[in-house]
Amino acid sequence: NVSPQTKVIYAIANYNDPDKTFSVPVSPDLTLQQLESLTVSGNAFTDSNILMVGKKEVAINSEYVVAEVPMERLVARLDIYMFKNQGLESSSVVVNSIEFVNQILNTNSSPEVTSMPTPISKKNVSEVFLGGTTLQLMPSDLSEIVPENAHASFYTYRNIAPDATPDANTPYIRIKALFNGISYTYRGYLTDQGQTTHKYSLLHNTVYRVMAMLDHPDNQLIIKTTPYPWELTSSEIGQEITEDDHQLQPYNGDDAGATTGIVQFPYIANGEAHNETSYANYSFSLTAPAGAIWTATLTNGLDFTFGMNDGLNVSKGIARDEAYTIQVGATKRWSGNPKSTYFYITAGGVKLKINPKQSNGNRQFPGDNDTDILIRQTEYK
Repeated sequence: NVSPQTKVIYAIANYNDPDKTFSVPVSPDLTLQQLESLTVSGNAFTDSNILMVGKKEVAINSEYVVAEVPMERLVARLDIYMFKNQGLESSSVVVNSIEFVNQILNTNSSPEVTSMPTPISKKNVSEVFLGGTTLQLMPSDLSEIVPENAHASFYTYRNIAPDATPDANTPYIRIKALFNGISYTYRGYLTDQGQTTHKYSLLHNTVYRVMAMLDHPDNQLIIKTTPYPWELTSSEIGQEITEDDHQLQPYNGDDAGATTGIVQFPYIANGEAHNETSYANYSFSLTAPAGAIWTATLTNGLDFTFGMNDGLNVSKGIARDEAYTIQVGATKRWSGNPKSTYFYITAGGVKLKINPKQSNGNRQFPGDNDTDILIRQTEYK
């Protein structure tokens, strides 16, 4: 028995790489207070190794609890798109470089701590276009304004401008361009007249769409900055589940209920009648990616149910090395009417291929597709 209690789960992702230095080495032995007071610093950012932190209070009321901890990236991302104004249609405007000034390289690891560490570590980074890139006119249709079409993208730990007033640490961009063959340098803060909250600041877990336009006739730089929540997607964090990551087998390799897809209520075993349901017993493993959650579903939850394993109804779990036992049985005695359900498993909102065709052209379990298994209730005889 487990006494009901509440635990705080604190998760840190992408921390174990040589470019990140923590104020205290990260280990499972750290207390919550130590975790929340960590600071981190580095020299560079990569797309696939962005530091993420999550914290959640979880009610513990059984031996088996699945907790989904929402994670926040501790960085901001700037996607910069360059255009020229419609009035410059006949003018040649070529951008040679985009420089991001005051990229912050250290931060407090807790998303709830909005202050910046002392001292601040920062540097300038540039995207240089060899031979230059010719600017197109500002489009009226913004459907092509997507990250893969950005002229430059930069990461930074959060940069908070105190009192919404620019100072020596305030981020901005510096652009070098040729205007009809004449060299110009443009500078602009990452804000616009529409921003009132966190003006001049860059917040963590946020994507900033920066529309930078060279205007006519003053040749001035106009910047429109729009912040968006940085939503988590599998393509961004490389967490796709492959067919090698999961496997569904009959329990002990030969469970009759699983291989035939037949359950009975009542049923006979070893010559004895049992006034309860038999089960289709499966052994399911999902070994990667770390933290992935799987969910088993029955399309007919009225007449079929998942069985109990050590007092727990197992229909959901998290990636681990040890396999789970999943049982499917009937909820009611045989009434003379055939009943059936489909059983499938999802992870990350996608059905897993738990019933693909084997090398002999047959499927391991009853069913007519790669993801769904047919289970029927029949009369025992």
